Amino acid sequence: MNFWQFKFNSEYWTNWENIQLGEIEEWQSPKTINKEPNNISINDIVFIYRGSTKVRRGIYFVAKVLNVDFTDKYPIKLKIVKDLRENIFVPENFGFEKVVKKINDLNQNGTYYKFSQNENPKGMYDLIINNKKSIKGVRKKYTKEELTKLANEVFKIYIDKYNKNENLQYSIVQPSNNKKIIHTTASKIPMSNGTAENYSERLFNLWNKLNNFDIHNGLEDCPKLLEEVGIEVFDKKYFLKENILNLITVEKVLEEELKKSKKDTKENRLNRLNDKDKKPPKIEVVSTQYKRNSDVIIEVLERANGTCEKCKNPAPFIRKKDKTPYLEVHHIIRLADNGNDTVENAIAVCPNCHRELHYA
Repeated sequence: MNFWQFKFNSEYWTNWENIQLGEIEEWQSPKTINKEPNNISINDIVFIYRGSTKVRRGIYFVAKVLNVDFTDKYPIKLKIVKDLRENIFVPENFGFEKVVKKINDLNQNGTYYKFSQNENPKGMYDLIINNKKSIKGVRKKYTKEELTKLANEVFKIYIDKYNKNENLQYSIVQPSNNKKIIHTTASKIPMSNGTAENYSERLFNLWNKLNNFDIHNGLEDCPKLLEEVGIEVFDKKYFLKENILNLITVEKVLEEELKKSKKDTKENRLNRLNDKDKKPPKIEVVSTQYKRNSDVIIEVLERANGTCEKCKNPAPFIRKKDKTPYLEVHHIIRLADNGNDTVENAIAVCPNCHRELHYA
């Protein structure tokens, strides 16, 4: 039995978003690969590794090869035997640094890699599937001083994201420089990058809880000493008041809840609906707005002359208050991405096209 890693980045991940334990997924070699995996056989084990920088890197699924037929469009059939989305397995955290380096060195979308026996893929498999202890899997015990050093840096990131109205669900995304800060701190402790990222995400959960923010990234609670340090580092004065969320985080949390609800059974959804209060709770939201230039808005609307500049259809209705065609002004390069508030950087669009430009 051989062990393989299939690495997927965002554009090849669609089929895996809603897959369930025990289901079968078919794997097609993407266009970036000119050959199929050599010597892959029935009953081989495949670790499905996600390599996008927008999400946590690590193993999301373990699958067993059911069928191999390279004459077929989808030559490899995989059965999901372990779903790790709720607790993503980061091999580096358990001493498999060489494995992680080799995986991350594969920069193409949808690449694959066959593990050698001296990389101990069986030990990694046992650790994931059977919860067996591995010699490589013994975690270092960090001192309070070391954890405080990490927590102080991560708390600076948390405050910065809060003040910039950014998503408070994850520490290592948006901006990507946060990951560099965490890695630099880890090197001074010393601590593996994977462990530092994992602890940072757990600290975010802890601080969201202390702030009474209903935000969670799916990771387990902090270990006891890390929790103690996180509580000591946390300072309430940096936050306006309890139950205040920024708008981006509210939308992100709803998006995550929608995914979970979609994966669940209809029976469970209906049971929850029967138990839920029919009136939704109220929360206060902090939102950062840009002061728009009214001259830009008027010039763009006059240029459009009642016609959507994307789909070229007439405005969908007339405004009641001033009898003008209803169009919305959209910035081609978002103001949040340092775009200019100018006529040249803006178009007038109908509401449907405006939603498409933001969400499609």
